[in-house]
Amino acid sequence: MLIASTKVLSEMKPESKRHELLVLDGPTSHTRNHPNRRVAIPPQFRVVLWALLVLVTVELVMYNILTRSDGVVTEIPIIGHGVALNLHDDKHLLKSPKKQLYGKAAVRASQTISERKVDMMNVSADVNQTVQVLLTMGVEVSELKEHLEEVPKWSQILENYGGKDEPVIVGLQHCKEYRRRTKLRDISIGPAGMFSTGTNLLNRLLKENCENPDKTKYGRKNPLKFNLHQVPWGKHNPAEARGAYMVEYMREYVENPMAVLPIVSIRHPYTWMSSMCRHGYGTQWTHNTQLCHKTLGLRSPVREVPYGAKSNGTHFIPNNYTSLAHMYMEWYSSYFYEQQYKRLMIRFEDLVFRPKEVVTRVCECVGGTIRSWKGKGKFVYKTKVSNKGPGHGQRSDLLTAFTKYGQPLDSFYAQYDAKDREITKKAFHGDEVDKTGIFQTFQYKLLR
Repeated sequence: MLIASTKVLSEMKPESKRHELLVLDGPTSHTRNHPNRRVAIPPQFRVVLWALLVLVTVELVMYNILTRSDGVVTEIPIIGHGVALNLHDDKHLLKSPKKQLYGKAAVRASQTISERKVDMMNVSADVNQTVQVLLTMGVEVSELKEHLEEVPKWSQILENYGGKDEPVIVGLQHCKEYRRRTKLRDISIGPAGMFSTGTNLLNRLLKENCENPDKTKYGRKNPLKFNLHQVPWGKHNPAEARGAYMVEYMREYVENPMAVLPIVSIRHPYTWMSSMCRHGYGTQWTHNTQLCHKTLGLRSPVREVPYGAKSNGTHFIPNNYTSLAHMYMEWYSSYFYEQQYKRLMIRFEDLVFRPKEVVTRVCECVGGTIRSWKGKGKFVYKTKVSNKGPGHGQRSDLLTAFTKYGQPLDSFYAQYDAKDREITKKAFHGDEVDKTGIFQTFQYKLLR
């Protein structure tokens, strides 16, 4: 081969030799009319080729470095090409150019930057654990630095809600049976829960991340039939409404309402009642929204609950309860005690602190899979407002939620006056021994 190449070069004219300094060999380099002649690359193109080779090598090396760890993916692209090496220019690192890295590369870059920033903040290891969770979910470093003093300790979060660093989901043991007895085209999920328990957040997380197990043409053409905005009998209605009532607009695309698996969201009663006192979603009882830090007005009965109804044996009537605390117990007791083979129950707090774990298990329960959006990653978090539209007051973003629900539960209980505390004890404890089964199951600590 070397001799042949030398012979060809020697037979060429002197001026041609100057342009054939780089000779390509192989079957693709031969011309059609002269199979023994090889095409040469002029010097100027040789420089371009070397430059491209170096650029590609650098890009591959940097990509491998950035994707070396298996991180959880956020919905926010963190860093772009051209700035990956500049770890000292924070503005460029947080505001990426047109081309952006997604997935593991974005996460690795984000973690590298955030770890350096957190070190500068001089936070304790306990608070740092919370900070790292927030960064993983997409909260920006600048926002964290501004509100660092408000970020709760991770140990306090665990103490508030059971002490274990894992979600609580009731009903997972029945998932296999649900998939077995439900036709593939009828499998669907829908949020249910009292007001202010994260039903909209749950719906958005499931829609963004959980993919329909029905891969048939029917399933692809009818995505709304899998991930429902709410259960067909109304997400704020008690469990008794199942099979007896149906939301009118859902008749168009829900063929088998009884096949829908309700995902019921529950929340610690102390934080729930405090939230309802400030914004009751039209729930009517005598109380002053400006004095919720002093009393919840539990001495006043709940006269009516909009969007909610209960059966009196023959038809549905507006809800009314002895107090807001009794409303909580009565509503959740139906799903907890009477619907145990027909629902999943999750904690609102886990949607805030561990959304990926909750959504993944719920999705897998019905045979779904966590989707990947065009290379953006394996899970999309929600860091901004979840509730929009009339009826919803100003909602908290992720950082505010961490700050609020990470504070000691005593601070919520301290807002109740003597009458509030007396009523909560009657409603949550009462004379029935297993009335506290709900709180034990969901690891909600109650104060006496």
